[in-house]
Amino acid sequence: MSHKELKTEEDNDQEQEERARSAAYTLGKELNEEQVAWLEENLKQEPQDLISRLELIGYYQFQSREEGQKLWCLHILALIENHPDLTGYAAAIVMNAGRKMSQEQFAEARNLWQKKTEEHPDNGAVHGNAGAFLLFADLETADHLLDRACLLEPFNVRWPAHLSLFHYMAFKKAGEKAEYHAERVVKYGRQSVDLGSPTPWLDLEHMGECALAKGNPQEARAFAAELSNLNIHATHRQAANAITGLAALQEGEKETAVALLLAKEEGFTSHRLTWKLAAALLHEQEREAVSVCINQYRKPLGKLADQWLADLEKDSTPDFRQAEEN
Repeated sequence: MSHKELKTEEDNDQEQEERARSAAYTLGKELNEEQVAWLEENLKQEPQDLISRLELIGYYQFQSREEGQKLWCLHILALIENHPDLTGYAAAIVMNAGRKMSQEQFAEARNLWQKKTEEHPDNGAVHGNAGAFLLFADLETADHLLDRACLLEPFNVRWPAHLSLFHYMAFKKAGEKAEYHAERVVKYGRQSVDLGSPTPWLDLEHMGECALAKGNPQEARAFAAELSNLNIHATHRQAANAITGLAALQEGEKETAVALLLAKEEGFTSHRLTWKLAAALLHEQEREAVSVCINQYRKPLGKLADQWLADLEKDSTPDFRQAEEN
C-alpha cells in the first residue's frame, strides 16, 4: 500500500470514529420519537447500519423508563451480533455495557460472545472484544480470550493494555494470588508500552509496583528510569523517585530512600506512591523525614496534613491511603 493510500485509509478511519462518537453521544440525545421510529424501521432492513444503531443506543441510554433500558440492551446485543470486531469508541461502548445489564441480560450477551468467538476462531478483534466485555465479571475467561487476541493480533496495543490494567486491579485485591497478577502486569505492561501505549506512565507505574511486590528491585529501578525518561509531566518523575526509593529500601539503602522521598521539584504534588514510600520509611522509624515530607505537600493535602502530623506527634501511624481519596 502506498503512503497516499495509507493516509487515505487513516483519514477514513478517523472520520468513521468521529461519526460513531457523534452518533452515540450527541445525535442520540437529540432524537425525537418520529426519528427513533424511522431508525428502528431502517435497522430492520439494514441491520449492519452501525451509525443508526449507535444513534439509538445513544437515545435509549438516556431513557429512564424500564422499556428504554431493555431496548438499549437489545441494540447492544445487536452490535455484538452484527459487529463483533468493533474498534474504537463503539468497542468501548460494548466493553462497558455489561455493568449496566441485569444478570439475565449479561448472561445473554456472554453466550452471544461465546458464539461469536466460535464462529470466528482466528479473528483477534472478536476474541479481544469478547474478553474486554468479560473483564469486569470474569477475569479468568477474559484473560484467556485476550491472550488469544494478543496471539492473533500481536501489534494491537488494545489487548495487552486491557490485560495489564485489569491484572493490576486484581493485584491490588489479590491476597494469595498477588504474585501471579503482578507477573501478568509486568508481562502485558511491557507489551503495551512497546506497542505505543496511550498511557505509558500508568503502565510503568504499575509495572514498577509489581516488580517491587515480586521482590525484584533491579527491575523496579529499570521501570522507574523509563518512567522518568518519558519527560511528559513532573509527577511522572515524582512517581519514578518513589519507586526507586522503595527499591532502595529493599536493597538496604535507607539514606537513598529518604533523599528520594524529600526530593521535590516544581510540579510535584501529593502522589499515592510518595505516600507509599513514606509509609515504608515510617516503618523504618524515619519519622522526621516523613514529617518534613508531609509539610512539603501541605497545600495539596489540606487538612490531611494536620491530621497526619498530629498522628506522628502521638506516635501513631497516619493512614496514607487517605491521600488517594483526597
